[in-house]
Amino acid sequence: MRQPKNARQIPLGRGAAMTGDTLNTAKNMLQKRLPDEQDAELLNSLLSEAALTLLSLTHREQLPAGMAGLLSRLSAVYYNRLGLEGENLRKEGSVQMAMDGVPDDILREIRAWRLAWVPKCVP
Repeated sequence: MRQPKNARQIPLGRGAAMTGDTLNTAKNMLQKRLPDEQDAELLNSLLSEAALTLLSLTHREQLPAGMAGLLSRLSAVYYNRLGLEGENLRKEGSVQMAMDGVPDDILREIRAWRLAWVPKCVP
């Protein structure tokens, strides 16, 4: 799905951007996933961090509208990891949780959006 040329661009840093529609869609999805979280600044920060991760992993400069759901899910993963910085394994009794990078199901979907990267040939 192509973005309209006149869509309002929201800068994310490092020269990256996304449209306001993509951000609003992802934000609405994230608020439905986290109905008890009222801190809009925190949600915006999570969305920005997740957007930069997606852009980096897909070699894109702008997030397509079709990635709004993926952006929302990755933001929810980041939200659930708040307070666990530096931990990659947590054991409580017989329950063990491993937290290592981006979950595999989300990584598979990210790979589907990846653009090919071809290095320039130097004569």
